[in-house]
Amino acid sequence: GDFQQTRDYQDRAARIYLAGVKAAIGSSTALFANYIHSSRDANFDSSKGGTDTASITSMTTAATAANNAGYNSVFGTQRRDDFLTLGATYAVNGNLSLSGAYMYDLTRADGFRGHRATLYGVVDYAFSKRTDVYLAAAYDRVGGDWSGVLGNSTKSWTGGSGAALNGNNNQTTLMVGLRHKF
Repeated sequence: GDFQQTRDYQDRAARIYLAGVKAAIGSSTALFANYIHSSRDANFDSSKGGTDTASITSMTTAATAANNAGYNSVFGTQRRDDFLTLGATYAVNGNLSLSGAYMYDLTRADGFRGHRATLYGVVDYAFSKRTDVYLAAAYDRVGGDWSGVLGNSTKSWTGGSGAALNGNNNQTTLMVGLRHKF
């Protein structure tokens, strides 16, 4: 578990609470879960002394006819995120392991309610205790007021008449990596 609080130059706070558990099932399988709750006061400003570690997602607000949907700017109302992860790892043998998880985030603020879900998997092969290679895949899907945020290259967008952002509601990511631990 963990708790962190950050204050900006006007004493507004961003808070994060988290708890997690991991349990071994036999010698080759482990299940894990964690929950994160983050919130930040209305107008919390990370650009002037506060570090906005409590924000799980950087988009600030929904686009309406009266306001911009911008990235990394001040959210005019209190914001709350509840984030849950459930997953498992399986050691196929001494060198090969598989991991997978499902993550869900619900974001709420005044006039805003959006969710995002991610399903991911990782295949990892260890060459030694310090060096491994991995293949990871993730599928992300957003809904509610987050709709249209994925793949959106517009940094600030003014909506009107309930028009959605111009991005996608889902995306798939693949990654291959070589890791060496020092």
